[in-house]
Amino acid sequence: MTLTQLRTMLKGMSEEQKNTFLLEYYKRLSKQDKEMFALLLELTKDNKPLPDKKAKIIDLKAAEKKYPAFVDGLFNYPYRSPNAQRKIKKQVKSFVDELPLMPPEAEGYEEALLFYKKVIALICLAAEDLGTYPAYFFRILGLSMVKCFDTLISMTLARKTTPDLLEDLVHFAGLTEIAEEDYEGIEILDHIANRIKNGDLRMEMLEHCESALTKESEVVELEAACPEQKSTRQAYSKFYLLLSEREGALEDACSFLKNTFGVQQANETISLYQKDMGKLRQVENQRIAQAMTTGN
Repeated sequence: MTLTQLRTMLKGMSEEQKNTFLLEYYKRLSKQDKEMFALLLELTKDNKPLPDKKAKIIDLKAAEKKYPAFVDGLFNYPYRSPNAQRKIKKQVKSFVDELPLMPPEAEGYEEALLFYKKVIALICLAAEDLGTYPAYFFRILGLSMVKCFDTLISMTLARKTTPDLLEDLVHFAGLTEIAEEDYEGIEILDHIANRIKNGDLRMEMLEHCESALTKESEVVELEAACPEQKSTRQAYSKFYLLLSEREGALEDACSFLKNTFGVQQANETISLYQKDMGKLRQVENQRIAQAMTTGN
């Protein structure tokens, strides 16, 4: 039935017939479809924008039941048969593709966001446990680490953008700082920075970074025993340099790092940041050149 046919049929029905139809149709929907129906009804009643047509209510209980096997599969991926590996890839793709479809207006949106975050974190941790680095393991699973993190950024900031949420994303991006030979980590931080459109918010975020880095300097001696601590500091430092450079205050940011962590350690971080940014700009230039070639 086309929309035109539906409109014609509805015009010919009485209010009582329409109500009977809607109530009967609602009774036959699944639990998730009933939630979506109610959400669309509420938003329409309040004259609010409706979710994307691809949006759907995710059955999080069903997803949670698959989670233990998913964890076991990831951490033992290299030791599984090719058929088992294909099933693991399929499950990962299912989580990564479906969880972001949950509309931000839905009651279970925060749970879906947390579940997605767990999936991404788990892939990073499994990569470290298997002696490889996250970006490579994402590719093995048929995924792009940057795209997955970009989706996480979008989901996290879908309702609002605050310094606390941005800081949480930067902290989480520290999971990617295991391999210095790749550029994906700085690209993710660059994507987070791109979401800060407001100048006041950018300045507030710089203050948050300075506060976080000052706290990190107090536990820097723990980094030898806890590599994750160093990864977190590196993520904050690079993001701080990235935002400062956009504000034309890179020199001041470098001075802050030297005063906070000492000249030698700060110079190592600054050098790594410059190296990563060089790789990122090179990749972006290659993408532009390729796009121009394809366009011609």
